[in-house]
Amino acid sequence: MEENRRVSVAGRSRSLRGLVGALALAVVLPAAAARAHPALDQARARFDEADFPGVLQALADAEQRTDLTATDVEALLELRAIASVANGDPAMMQGALASLASIAPDHALGPDAPPEVVQAFERIRSHTTARVGLAVVAERHGDRVLVRARVENDPTSIVGEVRTMVRVGRAPWRPAPGTGLTVTARPGQSIEYYATAVGPGGAPLATDGSPEHPSRLATPAGSSAPDGNGSGGVSPWIWVAIGALALGAGVTIALVATRPESDITRPLLPSIALD
Repeated sequence: MEENRRVSVAGRSRSLRGLVGALALAVVLPAAAARAHPALDQARARFDEADFPGVLQALADAEQRTDLTATDVEALLELRAIASVANGDPAMMQGALASLASIAPDHALGPDAPPEVVQAFERIRSHTTARVGLAVVAERHGDRVLVRARVENDPTSIVGEVRTMVRVGRAPWRPAPGTGLTVTARPGQSIEYYATAVGPGGAPLATDGSPEHPSRLATPAGSSAPDGNGSGGVSPWIWVAIGALALGAGVTIALVATRPESDITRPLLPSIALD
């Protein structure tokens, strides 16, 4: 009886340890999965098998996705640099590290990076003066505003697309094409806009504003566009006043010109009374 009780207790203990272990894995595995995109996990699996051409192909496939994050792109570029060295392609390594330095100059390479990659990255980022950025410009032309974005500090052209969104007042957001978008705003209306620089795999690499915090350009309440008659939007009463002044000057000139010469040249003598 005592022996059966000890066996039963031992069995329950093993079951409890198994349950605890399963719970621990349930907590750890989702966290690990959240740290890496499945497409990068596939590339890493090929790396562990020393299939370096397979690694590079898996990374190229990952770039065609639309759901990568900026952190995913950093990991992708690092793994590409390492696999390129192992595959005997130093030029590809240099390009991957240059792109990495342009978006994350403070990136810390992992323990898999060989000394050649570490030294090359240190050298490249020491010459990197600024990271990839984005600037959105709004230019007012009367009641029209042209909104356009430009990419800055992108030596390797890692940015593949710029998505610019514009709206007038509280209207729905409108996408702007690559050359920009011109919108018309009535006096007193505001124009809001933001832009995102998109890199490999649809990752946002740089932003200027956001839907929640866009940039804003207010149109003055008294502004007006040119009226189309060549006056440049100037009030017509200004031209009336100028015309009246010109007419008055013309009348004065005419009076002086028609006055008898004797009235102009003869001096006026004081009158003297004689007794």
